[in-house]
Amino acid sequence: MEFDYENENETYNTRSHKERCKAIYDSLLSTAHTDKTPMIVRLDSDTLQWNEQDDEVQFAEFSVLTKEIYDYDRENILREFSQTVPDWTNTYRPFFVSFTVEINRENKDFLESLADNWYIATFTPVDNQTSDNDRPNQSLIANLVFSASPVRLKGGRLTIYDSTPKWNGIPINDLETTDYDPTHFIVHTDTDIQAALTSAWENDIPKQIDFYNVGKANADYIRGYDNHRILFDVGYESIRGITFNANSSTYPKASNSLRQLKPNIVIISHWDTDHYIGCAYADSALFRVKWIAPALSSKPSLNSFRLAAYLMHLKNLLLVNRSIRCARNIVTINCKSDYKLKLNMGGGTERLTTINIKGLYLEFTHKDTTHTLLAADVPYKCMGTIANIDDLRLLHVPHHCSRLYSLDLLTRSTLSHRGESYAIITTRLDDTLSYDENPDHKDALDYLFGHDNVWHTVYSPIHHDSAELLSIQAEYDRTGNVWIHDRHI
Repeated sequence: MEFDYENENETYNTRSHKERCKAIYDSLLSTAHTDKTPMIVRLDSDTLQWNEQDDEVQFAEFSVLTKEIYDYDRENILREFSQTVPDWTNTYRPFFVSFTVEINRENKDFLESLADNWYIATFTPVDNQTSDNDRPNQSLIANLVFSASPVRLKGGRLTIYDSTPKWNGIPINDLETTDYDPTHFIVHTDTDIQAALTSAWENDIPKQIDFYNVGKANADYIRGYDNHRILFDVGYESIRGITFNANSSTYPKASNSLRQLKPNIVIISHWDTDHYIGCAYADSALFRVKWIAPALSSKPSLNSFRLAAYLMHLKNLLLVNRSIRCARNIVTINCKSDYKLKLNMGGGTERLTTINIKGLYLEFTHKDTTHTLLAADVPYKCMGTIANIDDLRLLHVPHHCSRLYSLDLLTRSTLSHRGESYAIITTRLDDTLSYDENPDHKDALDYLFGHDNVWHTVYSPIHHDSAELLSIQAEYDRTGNVWIHDRHI
C-alpha cells in the first residue's frame, strides 16, 4: 500500500544512509509529527514476559513507525523481491529502532492491554528519572534504542494515545498487512538448510569457541581446525535500565571484535533483539554470507522484519520451519575425529516465550554423545533431542541462567568428566555488582559442574574488570578435551 506524501515523486532520496538515519533519529525525538502521519508504536507480544516471582529484570519492546522510517523502508526493504541483488544494498544496511520499557507490577496489566496493536504515541526525552506519582496511566518510563552503528540510548517518557491510528486517513493495520507481512518470506526445507550448513562447515571439527562479553546477550564464534567459522548469534546488550544521553559502549572490546569477524555462515537462534542487534557493529561483509534463522512469528517486530527483508533481498536468508510443535533435529553433519554437528530446534512448553522455546540450538556430539551444547535461549525441558548430558564437556547456559520451571536435565545428570567440563553464562552485573542470574539455576550448575567450572562472560573468576574482558574462549584438541580461559585482546 502506498501513501500520497509530499515529494513522493522523489522515490530514491539522494541523502546518504547516515543522513537518513540521522533524520530518523531526530524525528523520534521531535514533537512535530503531523496529524496525518503521527508516530505510532506497537508492543511486540513476543517480548512480553514477566512473572512477579522472577528475580531478574525483564523488558517489553515496542516497534516504531514514523513517516521517515516508513519512507526509508519503502524505498529499500519493502520493494518487490527480484532475481538480482539491487544496487542499493551497497550503501544501505539495516537499522533498528524500538522503545523498551521495564515490566513491573504497576505497569504489567497496562502493557498486556497494548500487545500487538498500533497506537499513536509521543516520546519526551528527559535528563533524569523523575517521580512517577503523578504520571498518567498511558505514560511509561522508556528507553529509545536506535542503532545505525553504534547503538544509541535515550531515556524519556513514552505516552500512548489513540488505539485506532490512521496515516493519511488509511488504517495503519492495512499498511502492516500489505507491507510488513512476514508471509513474504520463503520458509526453506531442512534439505536446503543442510546444504547451506554443510557447505559452510564441511566436515570440520571445533578448535575454538569465543563467547563474547556482550552483556546479557549472545555472540558465539566457532572456529574449526580447517578454518571454517560459524557465528551463532550476533547479539549485544542494548536493553538495560533507563539510560539518559548515552550510547551502549559498555562492552567496547566485544563491539570492536564484532567488526573483525569473518564467518562462513551466521545462525540466529531466534528473533529477540539481543541475539542479532550486534550486527549494527559488524562489517558489511557479514551480510554477504548465508544466514539461518527460524521463520518469523505472525506479528514480528519491525526490527526483525527489516533485517530479514534485507537478507532476503541479498538472497542470503534461509528460514527454518517453526510450525512443527515438538523439538527436532534439523541438520546433522558427520565430521572428522568422531564429531558430529547438529542444528536443532526446541519445542514444548516452559515459562519463556514461544520464540525462545522454538529457537535454534547447536550441539556437537563426540562418539555419539552430547559433547558441546550451545543452548541460546532454549530451556532444558524443550531440548527433546538431548537424551542426557553425562558426557558433556561444554555448556552455554540457556537464557542467561534465568529462572526456568524445569532443571531436570541438570539435576538428573552425573558428569563423567566433572572437573574437566565447563558451563558458560552470558549475563551482566546488576545494580549491586552481582551477577544477574537466577540462584536456583546457578546452584544446579554449581552442583553439576563444580563452582569453579561455571564461568561468566562479564568477567572471569580471575579478573574482575568487566570493561577489560573480550571473551571466554574454549579450546579443543582433536580427541574431545576442552580448556577454557579468558581473553583480553
